[in-house]
Amino acid sequence: MDGDENPMLHPHIPSFPFDTPHRTRLGLVGSLWSLLRGRIPMWENGQVICIEIPLDPTAAARLLPHGLRLDKTCSGIFGIADYAKTAFTSPYRECFVLFRVRSLLGGAGLHCPWMIVNDDTALIYGRELLAYPKKMGDIAITGTEREISFAAQRRGVALAEGSVSLLEKEENPQPLTGVKIFNTGGPGQFMALNPVWMFRFRETIHESYRAQARLKLADSPYDPVRRLAGNLDQPLAARVGRIDIMGWRYMLPVGLAGPRNFANTFEYRFR
Repeated sequence: MDGDENPMLHPHIPSFPFDTPHRTRLGLVGSLWSLLRGRIPMWENGQVICIEIPLDPTAAARLLPHGLRLDKTCSGIFGIADYAKTAFTSPYRECFVLFRVRSLLGGAGLHCPWMIVNDDTALIYGRELLAYPKKMGDIAITGTEREISFAAQRRGVALAEGSVSLLEKEENPQPLTGVKIFNTGGPGQFMALNPVWMFRFRETIHESYRAQARLKLADSPYDPVRRLAGNLDQPLAARVGRIDIMGWRYMLPVGLAGPRNFANTFEYRFR
């Protein structure tokens, strides 16, 4: 981490690989197939902040579809991602909450009940293809060589703000985004009747650091995220990494969410 530039904060440079030699050489269908097989990065040189948070067991469990339950640690992740180059849209940012869960059919993984993003194309693809409950919001990231600050807001309400202080570099880092995900909706969705999908990305980690974070969350009538977390007054463990995501390892249906889940998650997914 020599020099003045923070390696975790790269400038946004618009990139559309389907209008580059990838498309010329392979064609649109060939490019899509290469993306799915992991031959072309879907997200390249992305910066991801993952902060460990305690969950409120009652509020969190209420959002889970049948077949998923909270992990015994009752913990989750608050995350900020800054994608500098993608294969499907311009650079964008997103802010999200993940629960650690266990599935009756798929074992341990993560579930996303809430996410905001600042790009409409990423929102459409995320909701339609990967069942992420994305909504439009504003996300700011600033920082120095060792300290990164962030803030997220939606509909004029400041929902999250905090900072991470980088510690030591991880020599053999565990996956950041290349983990099993269980999401509700996506392909086959029908408002109050939705499949539960299990999928996992192919991931390349270029660098990863242990970090310490502070985090403040707030509620709004449209995004009641604060009620999902437990005590956030103490410093929180975190990781900060720079990654490529190379497509899917697999994507399989493992359950079905019905009207009760639709009602319980309405504020987080649709308002």
